[in-house]
Amino acid sequence: MPEHEIDTLGPYRIEAILGRGAMGVVYRAVGPGSETRLALKTLRRDLAAASEEHTVIARFHMEARIGMAFDHPNIVKVRDYGEAGGLAYMAMDFIEGQDLKELMVRQPPLSLGEVIGLTQQLLDALNYAHRRRVIHRDIKPANVRVRDDASIVLTDFGVAHVSTSDLTQTGDMIGTPAYMAPEQLQGHKVDHRADMFSVGVLLYQMLTRKRPFDGSLAAVMQQLIFVDPPPPSSAAPDVPAVFDPVVMRALAKQPDQRYSSAVSFASALRAAADQCRGLLEAPTARSPVAIAAEEAAAAGSDAADPGTESEVKRAVDRMAAQLEAEIRKAVARELTSGRLDRLLALLGDWVQLTERLGGPSSDDAVFSFIDRRVLPGLADRIVSGAPVPGRDSADIRSDWLFCVRLFRNLHVVIERLGGGTMAGTAAERVKTEMAGVFFGYSGTLSRLLFSEDDPDLLRISLDFMRLDAIQLALEELEAGPQVAQVRSSLLMFASQVMQKVNAIVSQFTETGDALARFGVANLLVEIEELIVIAERLVEKDAGIDLPGSGATAGIGREVIAEFIRHARKLAQLTVEEVNAETKQGSVDLGSFTGKLKQLGFLYLFATRLDDEASRPLLHELVTEVHDGVVGLARDVIGAAQAAVSAGRRDQDLAQRIDGQLAALYDLCQDFGWVDIANWLLMELRNRVMRDQAA
Repeated sequence: MPEHEIDTLGPYRIEAILGRGAMGVVYRAVGPGSETRLALKTLRRDLAAASEEHTVIARFHMEARIGMAFDHPNIVKVRDYGEAGGLAYMAMDFIEGQDLKELMVRQPPLSLGEVIGLTQQLLDALNYAHRRRVIHRDIKPANVRVRDDASIVLTDFGVAHVSTSDLTQTGDMIGTPAYMAPEQLQGHKVDHRADMFSVGVLLYQMLTRKRPFDGSLAAVMQQLIFVDPPPPSSAAPDVPAVFDPVVMRALAKQPDQRYSSAVSFASALRAAADQCRGLLEAPTARSPVAIAAEEAAAAGSDAADPGTESEVKRAVDRMAAQLEAEIRKAVARELTSGRLDRLLALLGDWVQLTERLGGPSSDDAVFSFIDRRVLPGLADRIVSGAPVPGRDSADIRSDWLFCVRLFRNLHVVIERLGGGTMAGTAAERVKTEMAGVFFGYSGTLSRLLFSEDDPDLLRISLDFMRLDAIQLALEELEAGPQVAQVRSSLLMFASQVMQKVNAIVSQFTETGDALARFGVANLLVEIEELIVIAERLVEKDAGIDLPGSGATAGIGREVIAEFIRHARKLAQLTVEEVNAETKQGSVDLGSFTGKLKQLGFLYLFATRLDDEASRPLLHELVTEVHDGVVGLARDVIGAAQAAVSAGRRDQDLAQRIDGQLAALYDLCQDFGWVDIANWLLMELRNRVMRDQAA
């Protein structure tokens, strides 16, 4: 079952996708017997290559165990972990807000008071962890979640060092280089003071809006080990100089020169803040949640329930005038979610009271107004403003789905209250017109696929998104027969696209034709669109017979299986090309990086397309890419070591090798291949140390 179709996982009910990682998805979910929202982080075992599987799973379990054992307001709480449906999962508290990484790029920037408040909370969380002999080892903006009320939550203890665990050993360089302590980078033993250094980097960045160590990966490593950054007040003149000694002590190269604990760091920061208290007063922005609550409260309150029939009649008359006015306003301007919700709530109250009177009278003005004027008018608006493929964006209504929802609710009301003369006709018109869009698109798709050698997947994906919206509208209108037809059409369209893609990739893998290679490169650049198209072919209802084809269940998976086989061969050929260039010493760094990206695109396809029937083939693709990257890393490191042994100090060669190692490292970090990334980082570190010694 595709990830986006998962309804439950273990005892948890899935509500939405929150994000995607290298080997799994994070969902918003609710637990059994509760409506409390949780974040459900998952890990697909089949995406772990054999050599990485033990480490990846062990780190996942360690993160879960730490999160379950810890109980601190500034550390994410893990409630449960287990396995179901081929997925390992951990259920964590759902944290509203945004990552500090996102917050630091906002405009206006963080105020001095906000920076100090966030840092103090982070240090409090680390003090709690350190007292329990846990070192986080990966403090960075992406691992700090900031709630709307400006409180923080520290996340991701997946590479933490626990004094009682043998999972992390001296020599490991796990972490993110730009935030890594020098001793951690050099593979020496680390203690809690490594986290103090990382907090110092983060504090420097929040104060100055610049990282203290920046540039290429090799340059960052060289600076971390050997170069002190300028004080914060020199990097950003608006930073009070009183914070310079606080930050620079945290960034000391030697652990014994840093703060001895998170408490002493927090105390020094607080003392510096006290010296410039006037600068810390900043207006506190209202929480978006609070604003939404105020707006909801201002929308109105429930009316008192009328009692006698005469009171009901008067209430209906008053409400009818208000309802007609609201409907007129709704159809005269752009609909919003808030306006629609308020209108539907009023409509529901009117229907309830009208039914208490036995239904609408023959001269009911509102009933006639909706039936004869509003519904036909809305039908015109829906048909003319629909997101039809090829229609200019300016002609598509931004509130189109809201219009459909209003149409459906008004139509239900008319039918519920006895049926009208125009409502049924208007509804059938909308259903017929919208279903007809799919049949008209068949010719358009054929032109997009076959008028040029390379299909425009971006354009096709956009068209499919528009067709999706129309399908949603038909489902909203409960158009059962039309929905079945359009689902079949979408499956047929997706199959045609993937067959064309297969033909292009096959032409290159079988012939090695240079022009075909260019076509493949163009396809892979649009891998996100290709994934969206492929997902349609493995949906749970993919067995619907396609019109006129007599096709049965499995047609989508056959096409996908063919693509995965081609993708494996493509990965092999890409690795062989780069290997040959590396051994011949003719590597162009731009070409090397570009081909690594192509391997990354293939890996992304394998990780994003979660179809149980295709998992064995997808695992083979993952393994192919993994083994290919390992081979490339060995060759690059071998070339680097050969150059050192031969005494070659060619600057261009050194920069090229550094660039290759950095590109491989970035790829392995993205894939979650911790062991290979660690290996590559150690080789880069060794090169930096040798260059410094020379």
